[in-house]
Amino acid sequence: MDGSGDISPVVKRDGSFDTHVPALAGSYHVHWWDSTRAGCFVKSVTVGGKDVTDSGFTIGGGNVALEVVLSANSATLEGSVVDIKSDPASDVQVFCIPDSKRRLRFDLYRKVTTDEYGHFHLRGITPGKYEVLAVDTDWDEDDLRDTELPPDWKGETIDLKEGENKKIKLNLAASHE
Repeated sequence: MDGSGDISPVVKRDGSFDTHVPALAGSYHVHWWDSTRAGCFVKSVTVGGKDVTDSGFTIGGGNVALEVVLSANSATLEGSVVDIKSDPASDVQVFCIPDSKRRLRFDLYRKVTTDEYGHFHLRGITPGKYEVLAVDTDWDEDDLRDTELPPDWKGETIDLKEGENKKIKLNLAASHE
């Protein structure tokens, strides 16, 4: 464990690993940061037989056994964005925002900018339900983490399955000021 709180255990040939983390009292979530977005995601986290993947867990100190299952079979999302005239919308932001039940899982948010043809591609998405929208105005990051999105920010609701590669077409959302 380094000063940032990151843990880098050595993975065994069978894919398992053991590590010791100082048991400080507090609330925790397990996140897998795949900087390459190659496709790994946290499939499940179990503490004492209870799935705490989305809810996280609290410990009061002492030893806690976690079972963390990773999968290399994430979902991908690609598509295009058009403006009100149905022309390609280049250089706009596309957000993939988890459903309200997982809104506090900051590792699930994805953002990409469309290319000159209005195309985008998002990799390494954890399966589940998302709201996908495209905006060309400044946005407040806190708006994206609210349980309810602004009413004029309507995108497409999608449900991504493990290993799925989904294609969608988005309309540019109304300006949010």
